[in-house]
Amino acid sequence: MKVPDEICMQIVRSVLGGAIQTIGTNVTLVHLRALQEVARGHYTGELIGVTEVANNLNIPMSTASRLLAQLGDFEPGGMGFVTQVNHPKDRRRVVLAPTELWQKRRQQYVNFISKDISPLIAELCAQHKS
Repeated sequence: MKVPDEICMQIVRSVLGGAIQTIGTNVTLVHLRALQEVARGHYTGELIGVTEVANNLNIPMSTASRLLAQLGDFEPGGMGFVTQVNHPKDRRRVVLAPTELWQKRRQQYVNFISKDISPLIAELCAQHKS
């Protein structure tokens, strides 16, 4: 069953609005996807660098590098959500990790999704079951 476009748009607007409220006004969907990749690597123990973010998001390395600099704490004016740490086996490489600031904001965002988005999806499911 196809979800009506107006409901999809309401959910997208709510998700992005919540991201802007909890994470910051400069955040975009691509920022969220990059942050998700860094966090996923952190939680699974996978070493994530710029190359992995670029490959996983299917974007050019230069775009991934610029995006991560915007998100990072390692460039002036960065958002402070991602930090660079030394690769445990290769001193020439750095890997990315979420900062405490990102972990705090991520929890706020998860709480927002649970409180505001989950009811929209539940309502949508209830409408389509009947």
